[in-house]
This record gives sequence, C-alpha cells and structure tokens, in this order.
Amino acid sequence: MFLAAMALGVIAVAIALPLFPVSRWLGFVVPPSLFFVFLIGATSAYLAIVEINKRIVCRITVDRSS
Repeated sequence: MFLAAMALGVIAVAIALPLFPVSRWLGFVVPPSLFFVFLIGATSAYLAIVEINKRIVCRITVDRSS
C-alpha cells in the first residue's frame, strides 16, 4: 500500500510541476496528452508487476519456513 501511495504521489508531482510558474525558469513544458496515457499505463504495469512478485516471494518464504 505504501509503495502504491508513493508511486501515485510521484505521478501527482510530475503532473503538477510543469503547471507552476517556476517551471518556465527550469525549462519545463506541459507534456502532450499521449504522455499521460503512457504514464498511467507504465505506472499500472509497474504496480502490477511489483504486486505479483511480492506474492510470489511471500509464498516462497512461507513455504520454506514451514
């Protein structure tokens, strides 16, 4: 749960950062809409892979300790 919250927090910052006035000084531009589609897909895939691997590792660890 903490990992998912942190990933979503980073996405929120990444989305909001180019919208602030200070972003011009840093050279940021608002990304195209397709970027957000990719961002959602990549983050969802990352969280799914992490969850699957976590379940596999927990299952192996529990089986070995029994």
